[in-house]
Amino acid sequence: MVSARLEQPEYPDRSTLHNVYDDFTESEKTQTKEFKASLQSSRLYTDKELLLAEFGRYYGWDALKDAAEGRMTAWTFLALLEAARKIDRNRRLERLDDISVAVAAQLDKKAASRLKSQEKKLRK
Repeated sequence: MVSARLEQPEYPDRSTLHNVYDDFTESEKTQTKEFKASLQSSRLYTDKELLLAEFGRYYGWDALKDAAEGRMTAWTFLALLEAARKIDRNRRLERLDDISVAVAAQLDKKAASRLKSQEKKLRK
């Protein structure tokens, strides 16, 4: 007879597993403890780190590295960041518009015509 219950996977014995933490030097262990303690603070990231993370999300690693190493002016950094934010906001607004049209089309008796008019707007 076939059981409907899934079999429990066999987990390896923890006593035979290698603990990577044991390979750390004392200074590395100290660094990990300090890092763990820093994560427990109320504010995890500085404003600079958050700006760099956002910039990296928009433009990728190479641009982030250039910004962090000072290869671009602060004005260029902020202008690029603001441009990316504007593009992101426009995309979000377009998605919101698409969602509202879809919901309105579901509630409308003439859904097909509403969707076709929206499609014509987008093709312009």
